[in-house]
Amino acid sequence: MNSAASWRPSDFQRRGGRSWWRDTFWFARSTQPTHDALSARRFTRVTMPVIGLLVGLVFLAMLLLVIDVAMRQNEAAREQSSDYVASVLADLEEQYGQAVVDGARQQEIRPAADAAATGWKLDRDLEETLAAQSGIAYAFVLGSDERTIHALVDGKPTNDDAVSLFGPGIGALIRRAQAVGPGHAVSGFGMADDRTVFLTASLIVPPGPFDGHAVPPPASGAVLLFGIDIGQGWVARVGERFRIGDLHVAAPGEPVAAMTTSLPQIGDEPIRLQWTPPEPGTMLLKTMLPALFVVAVLVAATTWLVLRGASAAARRLERTARALEVANAELSAVASTDGLTNLSNRRYFDVALRHEWLRSLRDGSTMALLMIDVDHFKAFNDRFGHVAGDERLRAIAAQIGANVRRPADVAARYGGEEFAVLLPGTRGEGAMIVAEKIRLSVARAAEHSDMPPCSVSIGVAVLRPADVDPGPLLQAADVALYAAKRDGRNRTRLYTAGGPISPNRRS
Repeated sequence: MNSAASWRPSDFQRRGGRSWWRDTFWFARSTQPTHDALSARRFTRVTMPVIGLLVGLVFLAMLLLVIDVAMRQNEAAREQSSDYVASVLADLEEQYGQAVVDGARQQEIRPAADAAATGWKLDRDLEETLAAQSGIAYAFVLGSDERTIHALVDGKPTNDDAVSLFGPGIGALIRRAQAVGPGHAVSGFGMADDRTVFLTASLIVPPGPFDGHAVPPPASGAVLLFGIDIGQGWVARVGERFRIGDLHVAAPGEPVAAMTTSLPQIGDEPIRLQWTPPEPGTMLLKTMLPALFVVAVLVAATTWLVLRGASAAARRLERTARALEVANAELSAVASTDGLTNLSNRRYFDVALRHEWLRSLRDGSTMALLMIDVDHFKAFNDRFGHVAGDERLRAIAAQIGANVRRPADVAARYGGEEFAVLLPGTRGEGAMIVAEKIRLSVARAAEHSDMPPCSVSIGVAVLRPADVDPGPLLQAADVALYAAKRDGRNRTRLYTAGGPISPNRRS
């Protein structure tokens, strides 16, 4: 079946067409609904999932950002707490190290008041100062042989021995103090009576004249030793001051905590400070996550409602677009189809002829044109009436359409009882074959009718390279048709270039 509906822009595109079909009368009517339908379908199937995915990615990015900020805050808090602990230990070493150096220099190591006593003791004023102000719980004068010469515990003289109290590791501390010489302090941590003690020692500087007499110095290598109790009370106060949670001295066998630092011990028992670092990031997460969850639910619900409404609108638009496509297709068919014969009409044929001619110029292909006229139709119409004449035209159009089968071919009612067939890419021999098939099929169909015999005359012309527009092709086919009628009708003639094309149409 060859009708206007069978000829589409794709036919010309397959044969090398480009953008010319955008100018045709039916294209503007048919593409907009299709575009709207495609847009609605694309929105429903592509845009909506993409929007949902983007919203999800935005919230995921926000969540990851909050978690990253929280982790950074926790890490910064851990580093800050470590810095605080290191600073406290450094201050402890500096403060009491200077105290023991000053005590060893300022002639506060004096001979015993009792002449019968041997050795040396701390000045009474120093004893009171150590007990009342300095927080020094232990003060010892140790000889070069590590023997305790004088001992003061919690501000009171005692017979305690430093080695027995702090363990044999105290000897290493004394030897270090002797090695570095006067004016310097060495330190370490030890245990005494289940108390954690910070120990610092310095080599004693021999005193000058005393009471007008030369006072012999202590034995060479005597050391002054201070011990500061850093038990849980002191550690807790440090933790409160710097807001370090659960700062404490780890008990023997206690598992290692998240934050810990080992203290330089003088004995074999390891001594550690452990604490729970502040976690501002965790507090931030506890505050932000519920709010983010609520916002996410609200945004997700809003997005879902909006997309649901948009999806419904898109589906309605798609249905409307489809209905418009059908309506436009029907309008296009009406606008390009002859209402009587169901072949293409004259306007459609003129557009197709010009565009095929332009394509032939562009790619150098050929094209044939058949002009068909019904023999003695006026007499038939006058005798049998217009209704019978219309039926005959429809029957002839059916035979023409049955023999013009290629999608690219165009069969049209050219006007009145005249028809035209456009055969792109066809030479003269092929066009003559098609023309003869049409002529014979029309004659055979009339033999089975109650009406008088029917025949057609056909003129065939082929596009020539010299043709500068479609006009000469139409004139050539018209001349060939005139020759067929002149030679007796019911025949086919091919135009040859033996003579000029007559500009006069037949009567």
